[in-house]
Parts: sequence; structure tokens; C-alpha cells
Amino acid sequence: MPHDDALVIALGIEGIIFSKILVDTGSAVDIISQKTLRTLKQPIQMIRQEMTPLASYEGKSIQSLGITLLTTRTHDLELKTKFTVVDHRMPFDAIVGRPWLHQMRAVPSVYHQCVKFLSPTGEKTILGSQKQARACYMSEFRKMLQKEENIPLARDLSVKDHAKDLSSVVALDKSSPEKGVNIGNDLPPEVRNDLVSFLKQNIKTFAWSAADMPGNDISITSHDLNVDPTFKPVKHKRRKLGPERAKAVNDEVDKILKIGSIREVQYPDWLANPVVVKKKN
Repeated sequence: MPHDDALVIALGIEGIIFSKILVDTGSAVDIISQKTLRTLKQPIQMIRQEMTPLASYEGKSIQSLGITLLTTRTHDLELKTKFTVVDHRMPFDAIVGRPWLHQMRAVPSVYHQCVKFLSPTGEKTILGSQKQARACYMSEFRKMLQKEENIPLARDLSVKDHAKDLSSVVALDKSSPEKGVNIGNDLPPEVRNDLVSFLKQNIKTFAWSAADMPGNDISITSHDLNVDPTFKPVKHKRRKLGPERAKAVNDEVDKILKIGSIREVQYPDWLANPVVVKKKN
């Protein structure tokens, strides 16, 4: 199926199977979190203490705690791998980069969601888990939303609410009263007059109705549905709309049909029901 998921595999580290190991070909070091180290059966000693700055996947710079030597195992291949330890929250148990891949003589493929390598008994394949990759992504996404919600918004109460300090509609075209704008009352008279004059000179720049927005040429940009062409089209079961919604849909279709933004076509095998969204004032 079409996807852009990260390559997340299961890997044995010091006898414990961890299912959220990110394979990152762009990482110059193999990384493990201090939280993951604490879950191992025995205390792990650092072979070298160092505060090396690393660029995290969030784009921030973090300091490593040191380097430790851990045993990694997959299938029948066991290696001693140097991991850089970080005290940083991340959705993965560890990240294996180029050093581990070179040790394994492995060939990863994000598109095919697998890692192939040669073991003493022949060619082996580690399959990626799209389920775990998406779980890690959603975990990080929820943390990001929570962080944004907890950020207090600084607000200067002395600043005026300009939306409530607007003048009545100033008509830019006397023959078309609907072509008007609101201008702030606190503007000096000379600035206000210059602004109105400027807007009148550029009145054709604005889209006053749907007819003024013919759209972009398809050679410039277009939108396609991300549908696999090998899948059989399915016709949705028709859902009837209430009188108010049906009228709103018909009016909107008639409006954009007249100006040429859409055209009538026949889709006998695939049809989606219209979704009506009511705009709040």
C-alpha cells in the first residue's frame, strides 16, 4: 500500500527484544536513550564519558552522556555495538544508524520496509513494522500538540482590538456597492484618503465573488486523489441530505458551475457523498 512510514524494526539488545528501533541512514551514530538502558537486566557501564553535541530529530542540539558497548542480536548474528547514550525523550527505544548498518553489512529499504544482510547461515531479512512506525509518529505528534497547548500566549491588554475599531464599509466602486472595505477609524485623515485612493486604483486585484477566481491552470498546479489505481472503485451508498443542506449544496454547485470552476462528468463506478460544513459567524 502507498506509504511514507519510517523504517522501524525489532532488535535484541542485551537479551531483550525492543520493537521500536528506528533505522536511520542519515545518523552518523547509534543512539540509545537512558530510559531504554534502565530496562536492561543488568547495570550498563559507560566505556567513555563525553558530552558530545548531537542534532536531534526535532532539529534541536542535545548533549550525549557518553558511549556504551551493547550486544545486539537479530536472527543468528550477534554483534558488539557502540551506542551513544542520551537523556532525551524520544518515541523510539533506540536509533541505529550507519555504524550499525556497516557492521551488519546490511542494505535497508524504507520503501520496502525491510533490512537485508548476510549472516553466517545465509541471507536474512528483518521486516519493518508500519504499525509501530505510525504509533511512534502519533506519540510524538500528540506530545507536540500538548506542548503547544501548554504554551501561555502573551497578550498585551493595552493593545486595541482593531477588528472592533473599524469604520463602516467604504465603497470603492459606486456602481457596485458590494465592492467595499472596512478601514480603521484611528488612521490619520491623509493616510486614510491615500489608502482609499490606492484601493480604488487596484480594485481589480480583489476577488469580490467566485466568478473573479477562475482558478489556476492545470499546467501550473493540480490536485489528485492518492488512490491506488489497482484497487477496485467502490460506489458509496447514497445518503440523503435534509432540505436545508440539499439547497445549500445545489446553490453552491450552480454557482461554481456557471463560472466554469467545475464541470459535469459521469462516474458510474465511484461516487462520494457531499459533506456540508456550516460556517460559524
